[in-house]
Amino acid sequence: MFSGYSTMKYTEYKNPDKFLAVCRPVFMEKEPLYGLMLGITLRLIKHTHYYGGQPLLATIESETGLDLIALMTPPYKLQVASPNDYSLEAIRLLASSLHENGWHVPAVMGERKVVKAFEANWNEIAGTRSHTGMRQRLYELRTVLPIKIPGGSLRKAQIDDLELSRRWGKSFYRDCFGDSEPVANIDNLVKNTIEEGNLFFWVNPEPVSMAALTRPTIHGVSISYVYTPPHLRGNGYASAVVACLSRHALESGKKFCTLFTDLSNPTSNSIYQKIGYDPVADIMEIQFTDAKSSAL
Repeated sequence: MFSGYSTMKYTEYKNPDKFLAVCRPVFMEKEPLYGLMLGITLRLIKHTHYYGGQPLLATIESETGLDLIALMTPPYKLQVASPNDYSLEAIRLLASSLHENGWHVPAVMGERKVVKAFEANWNEIAGTRSHTGMRQRLYELRTVLPIKIPGGSLRKAQIDDLELSRRWGKSFYRDCFGDSEPVANIDNLVKNTIEEGNLFFWVNPEPVSMAALTRPTIHGVSISYVYTPPHLRGNGYASAVVACLSRHALESGKKFCTLFTDLSNPTSNSIYQKIGYDPVADIMEIQFTDAKSSAL
């Protein structure tokens, strides 16, 4: 317990298993919505330092149950979810506890009302400045709709494809996040994804587009790293690799697939809906900068 928050308890977990034990009922109730947090947690259970440093796994509980869930894998952004009714008191306790425990928060993502409340409290407590980052939409697919497929086929990436995969992986991050998302760990993430058998190409006959299965949950899996080089775009390759990879995931036993899109890109949002992806929630990102450095 913390002074001033007599009915709320902030807890940080060093053990991902214990964190999941507390959060699992919430995660499973809305598995597609909380799939990002659940998938990362399951990955951390297998390898605590999969993303590099010590992850932040935290909850805020009150007499009414679980009020907030927070997860961060430095140097990546903080994720915040509010399973129950939105609570300003819980948000302020989270911000003050993170600051008191010395956590650096480069950005925060989640549903708008929670993220905006955290932004105000973090700026006040940590002395940062902030600006709005990417606005994303989370989609869910349970049935792949028929679409026109261009020439070519789906092929699983092999270790011989590592150099190309790393290059395209970095280009994917730069296209999606600009300079706001660290790319230093991409080489290892891409290599791990290939070794896990989860990176795929659309080949015609050489690779023309890429996508990956990532962060599997109990019943679902996410599709990410969707990338087509600029000179090959407009040929339907991204639609093909996502549609066929989604079908592959469902045929392999998953009940649903999820993916995130950039709301500023109407083309990708339209393409994925034609494949069968339905909107689940809109996700907002706020990026933070140190007030002193931003004033220089």
